[in-house]
Amino acid sequence: MRLRGAANGELIGLDVNVVGRNISGKVVDETKNSILIETKKGERKTAMKMNNTFEFALPEGKIAIDGKDISGRAEDRIKKKAEL
Repeated sequence: MRLRGAANGELIGLDVNVVGRNISGKVVDETKNSILIETKKGERKTAMKMNNTFEFALPEGKIAIDGKDISGRAEDRIKKKAEL
């Protein structure tokens, strides 16, 4: 299912909106605890994963994911997906 792929896969390159925070743009980097977003104006803003909800634009449509579900390093999330 694509929802699981978004939560467990690569986020860099996806369009994202941080719900309720007026931050939107493209994910350019992520750490264990945060996502770096480049806005349409070219500004780079950091959003903490915990306590935020992220709305990602996928080819199938938009999907909202709680930040706690994507916390951790990307490579660890991808590893978990491979083990399922």
